[in-house]
Amino acid sequence: MSESPQDAKSPSATVDAVANGPVVLCIIDGVGERAEARHNAVKLANTPHLDKLRATFPSTTLLASGPAVGLRPGEAGCGDVGHRVLGAGRPQVSLRQCIDKDMLNGRFDFNDMVQHLLTLCDYNNYKIHMYGLLSDAGVHAHVEHLYALIDVAVFRGVPVVVHAFVDGRDTSSQCALDYLRALDEHIHGKDVIIGTIAGRFYAMDRDRHWDRSYEAFHAMVRNKTTGGDARQADTIYDAISHCYEQGYVDEFIPPVRIGDYRGMQGDFMCDFSEPEPIWRWHAEAAGLCFNYRADRMRQLNALLTRSDVPEEIANDILMDRNKPVQVFQDGHFGTLAQGHSALSAKVGYRRERLADTLGEVLAKHGIRQFRCSESERFAHITTAFSGGHEQPFEGEVRRSIASPRFVESFADKPQMSVAKVAAAACEALASGDRQFIVVNFANVDLVAHSGQLDATISALEAADEQLGKLSAAAQAAGASLIVTSSHGNSESMRTEISEPDSTHTTNPVPFIYCHFNDSEVRLRNDGTLADVAPTVLELFGLPVPEAMSGRSLREPNS
Repeated sequence: MSESPQDAKSPSATVDAVANGPVVLCIIDGVGERAEARHNAVKLANTPHLDKLRATFPSTTLLASGPAVGLRPGEAGCGDVGHRVLGAGRPQVSLRQCIDKDMLNGRFDFNDMVQHLLTLCDYNNYKIHMYGLLSDAGVHAHVEHLYALIDVAVFRGVPVVVHAFVDGRDTSSQCALDYLRALDEHIHGKDVIIGTIAGRFYAMDRDRHWDRSYEAFHAMVRNKTTGGDARQADTIYDAISHCYEQGYVDEFIPPVRIGDYRGMQGDFMCDFSEPEPIWRWHAEAAGLCFNYRADRMRQLNALLTRSDVPEEIANDILMDRNKPVQVFQDGHFGTLAQGHSALSAKVGYRRERLADTLGEVLAKHGIRQFRCSESERFAHITTAFSGGHEQPFEGEVRRSIASPRFVESFADKPQMSVAKVAAAACEALASGDRQFIVVNFANVDLVAHSGQLDATISALEAADEQLGKLSAAAQAAGASLIVTSSHGNSESMRTEISEPDSTHTTNPVPFIYCHFNDSEVRLRNDGTLADVAPTVLELFGLPVPEAMSGRSLREPNS
């Protein structure tokens, strides 16, 4: 529950609030602050509108990585974490830190979800299939968690099949063999095999490219659901070497089976307790997804559990001999961390659903909200920004603009859908019906993940053009405009040895406060992302809840 006004922190009495809005929060993902221009797309791009806003209005930088946003020291921020902090007004301890703590303290193997699945496998003589991102970047998963899970299963005598999704976005573009070799060494002599390898482009799609998710599903599961065989390679080394010879980087490696792996064992089963019994094909196995971030595993998990899959997709590809295919039946599947609410899964670690977020506080005061982004970032400005609340608050309207389809790399279309996103935000402003508008420009970060400097410069220039339109619309509506980012990326496009760098950075991010009627103000220079929500509340003349540890960035000129 929210604190009552008398229990909440009031705005500074020395700052005159710009009450009643509207307020526009524009989040340009992947824009960090770095002084050196070399390999810095932010500095090299032609961004007249961003430059003009910096020159005209107060600006500062915000910490967006490490402990300032609830991560470990030196750990780069990401969109999910950044948007949670922006919306919550305080950092949360990350799920990774909770998992790490249990793992290091010897409590990992006592987790209820882990124990349930291993007991099930032990009783039924099943294998357990573990799958997720084979990476130590820490954005979606961590290899140490997989190693620990393998060791617990081996101790219990349960055979393990690993389905390894290789990164290439949050790591360098061709380092998969390093991770696979380390995994191969860890499982040597144990009842563990690497069943499949797939680039995250396929296994971790989140933008309704069901054909990509299905290719990973196909390799992991069985042939009879598809009528065709999956790719096969004798060893992990053969698989990766062949893909590199064909010009693939890790992210785009097609799903391939390794060695003798031919899919999951299973059979048709029927639950006669149902009023109308239905036969389904189930795997004689359990599944465990070891990613601790849910958004990029939602589609594959949905296919494997036949839950939250569009009916037309399920009836097309999740059928065998006119009978439904549900790979992991109820109780046979778990996720290391909480996924989407529609997913039927045992959960190892749950993220606390936060109260008194910016969206909730505004809704309780009758302030109508509009949130808009490309589909690739929609979960960030909705569920993440709302502290884990999946449904809109009262008076909140959400709009998802489809990201470009049928492009292998967003570097091929660096503008993506940023113009449509900006147009929707400008329309909401012009309507006069929304007092708080959150808009996310996703293209800069998503293109920067390609490691291509020229394409990222084009992405920044496209975003800047739309920022100009949004700024003009804000001025016409008498609105405050805040421009910031959830994490850095595009400002550092090469490593120290001049290889393409597609990863997030630990650099601070910009914060620009634009209001033509509030020029007599300056900004603190010691802020973090947690300070954005209190700043917005102050602009509306609203008290800041005690739950928010952040404080307004605005200070009066002395």
